[in-house]
Amino acid sequence: MREKLLHSGREGRNLKNLVEDLRNRFGVLQNELEARYKNDDDGKPSRSVTAMVDTEKFKGTTYAPTPAHKLEAQRNLERAATERARITGESKEKVATKTIEITEKNRGMWIFKQFQKVLFIARVVSAIKSL
Repeated sequence: MREKLLHSGREGRNLKNLVEDLRNRFGVLQNELEARYKNDDDGKPSRSVTAMVDTEKFKGTTYAPTPAHKLEAQRNLERAATERARITGESKEKVATKTIEITEKNRGMWIFKQFQKVLFIARVVSAIKSL
């Protein structure tokens, strides 16, 4: 990269070429990563899943929620259910049940998606450094 910038010539044409090369390299790495996730059907868990399972062993004890926390959670649920029931026209109980189901189903997905983004960014950064 540095050599391309040193020999940039008139109007910085090599700088443009360098940016194009970096964008192309980024695209190639992105395609490789997408292909890896699509073709990851070998049956064994990926390294990230294995790492998450291993770290699960070292987590500290979790404490049961206090009565104050439970009361606050119940109030928050009732408030959200009332608001959604007002907007959708469904009964408050039905909306509360749906909200609990969705929350339970998607509890860990946000953390997993953030972890995937961090891994992808780390790979791109290391590829750029190797140029």
